[in-house]
Amino acid sequence: MAIKWINTNRKNPPAEGPQRPPRERGWLSAAAGLLAFVLGLSMVIDGCVFIAGAADNRNNWLADSLESDYQNTSQFRTFIADRLESMIVMGLGGPGGDWYGYNDYYGDFEIETYVQQDTAADWGLIWDSAWSSTSSAPKPVPGTTSVYGDELHSRWNPDKNLLYRVEYGGKLLYTNTDDDIAKPRADYNFYLHFNGEKVTITKDGSAVDVYGNGYYTEDSDWYVPGYQNFTLGEDCGKITITMAAISQPQVFITGQGNNGYYRWTNQLYWLCQGMEETRGGFRLCAVELSVGLLLLGLYWLLRRDKARADRTAARLTGKLWWEVKLLLIAALSFAICRRSYFGEVLVEAATAVTEGGMPMAWALREYGWGFGELLSYLFESGGRLLALLWAVYFLLINDWRYNKTPWRHGVGAMLTARSLKHPLQKRISRLTGGVVLLVAVLLSAISLAARAGSDYLGWFGWIIGLPALLVLCYLAYFSRRLRGIWTDIGSLTDQIAAVRAGDLEHPLPLEEGRDLAQAADDLNHIQQGLQSALEEQTRSERMKVELITNVSHDLKTPLTSLISYTDLLAKEELPPPAGEYVAILQQKAQRLSDMVQDVFAVSKAAAGQLPLKIEILDYGKLLRQTLADMSQPIEDSGLTLRTDIPETPVPISADGTRLYRVFQNLIGNALKYSLPGSRIYLTLRCTENQAEAILRNTSAHELIKGTDYTARFVRGDESRTDGGSGLGLSIAASFTEACNGKLIVETEADLFTVRVTFSIRS
Repeated sequence: MAIKWINTNRKNPPAEGPQRPPRERGWLSAAAGLLAFVLGLSMVIDGCVFIAGAADNRNNWLADSLESDYQNTSQFRTFIADRLESMIVMGLGGPGGDWYGYNDYYGDFEIETYVQQDTAADWGLIWDSAWSSTSSAPKPVPGTTSVYGDELHSRWNPDKNLLYRVEYGGKLLYTNTDDDIAKPRADYNFYLHFNGEKVTITKDGSAVDVYGNGYYTEDSDWYVPGYQNFTLGEDCGKITITMAAISQPQVFITGQGNNGYYRWTNQLYWLCQGMEETRGGFRLCAVELSVGLLLLGLYWLLRRDKARADRTAARLTGKLWWEVKLLLIAALSFAICRRSYFGEVLVEAATAVTEGGMPMAWALREYGWGFGELLSYLFESGGRLLALLWAVYFLLINDWRYNKTPWRHGVGAMLTARSLKHPLQKRISRLTGGVVLLVAVLLSAISLAARAGSDYLGWFGWIIGLPALLVLCYLAYFSRRLRGIWTDIGSLTDQIAAVRAGDLEHPLPLEEGRDLAQAADDLNHIQQGLQSALEEQTRSERMKVELITNVSHDLKTPLTSLISYTDLLAKEELPPPAGEYVAILQQKAQRLSDMVQDVFAVSKAAAGQLPLKIEILDYGKLLRQTLADMSQPIEDSGLTLRTDIPETPVPISADGTRLYRVFQNLIGNALKYSLPGSRIYLTLRCTENQAEAILRNTSAHELIKGTDYTARFVRGDESRTDGGSGLGLSIAASFTEACNGKLIVETEADLFTVRVTFSIRS
């Protein structure tokens, strides 16, 4: 049986056999990754905010939703305590006057008020004296009916989910049933009895521990009188209240004749419905969290593809102005914070503090300023909250991550123009930014005027504001076009500078739809024409150099033979005029040999094939040695040579042999063509980094202005017949450049100046 070995080295897979190329995922996977990330994180955040708000809410939504029996919930206990308080006030004759808009719900402030009373005169009247605006109304009479009690009884009477009896001193004041509530019934399993001092509760036939250790605290289940620190006044001792709550609340509808049908309160029914809805909300929240986590898992698998989608989104958001992004985020934040929830809480709490003397901490707690309420509000505003979250992610975080410096694209960037380097670009940018800013300020001023309250200003704002808004939108579009124009202007300017510097190989790519595309195309054609002309010139020069090199090489052999034979003839004793002819022949052959050598040297230098031996040498010493070797020609010329060469070493980097030939040619040229009896000046000047040898002489012939004397076969006097080849200065310039130096020829009238510059080596 053959065994097949499997290569498990993932980093270095086997090279043999066909290899499957990596599969490229397209835009669909990138969109799926981004969508999974956005939806998954949104669902998780939404679910977490819902759970956190329900868990911290003071109505205990989370705990109550887990109870199968609504009578075991804190909301039911709060409802019973509220109803008991209202019934005690009804037994005492109500809060007085014709005021009956009493809210059934009461909070922790009343708790603290009652706890602070040693012997509270009246539970309901304490609330009434603190908050009711009817302090001037007649004092209530205990044991009598009132407008307040009648109004509440008319609302509660049709609702048979809670049966009740309110008595005072044995006198029946209010009831919504003719049956004996104290007698157990199959459909009512919760009974409460208040005897004027304490409350007894029975549920499912078993007594409920109401008071615990006898002292009321904020953690107590029941907020009812009877605690040692929660007592009522003397008048309350005659009140007897009995309540029976149904086990399964129903909807009770009452006909009102011509007024139609009313369901009235049915509070216990809606309490159960609300708890069921909360349970359904938690079930949906669990599904939402599960789906969100699954989507986040999918995002994790597609995170690299999602990065491509992020880059695409960054390219889109990068086209928006930085100020527009900040305004969008500010607008979404304002949309969340401007809701009346926060305003109402602050206004009501401030009123309670200023008018009722309530401490601010109690007022905020009383009117719902808690972490749970805040989370609940954010959950209710979930759409706006998530919109703000993703606006911050895409417009700030993702934009900053891929665009690096997004603030460079906007009105501020146009005004500063720091990213631009050409003056024309900066002027266009600042002009555009100023116009946009001016219109934006004008539009803002008109909007503020329109909101000032005057109808005239309001209509004026609509008449002027709408066109201003359209102008601002047009400016946003036009500024984008202008931004493209000044960007293209910068590219064109840079390309012109590059062409001027000699770059003829890299054209400027501009898309056809750009405003300056035609100008860029014209510049590219000019660049191509210059490149073609330069290539043609280079080709011609190369052919010329190759021709001269080949001819010079071919002339060497016959010329060497000619010189050898003329030397042999010169040694023979020939009768005149043959001897004179041989001397002339010998002289001309030597001149032709020198010319061929010069041409050959120039050709090698031009082709970059000149052999060099670069070394550190003393510039002054080389000049003095050249002068010493040419002392005899200098003396025979009848000219005066003035030198100024420092004795201290001047180190430069060059080929000594080539540089010696340079100055030999320059000095020889000056000796040949200087005005008879004139002076020649040779000076070596040194600066911090450069050494410059300057040779000056006065020409015997008129110098032609604008002539390049370093070009090959160029003479200062075209009519002279002294036998010069016109290559002396060309050779000097070529050898100097080959040694990394610089040779410059200057003429002024008949003054001929040559400067040979090298960098000083340390």
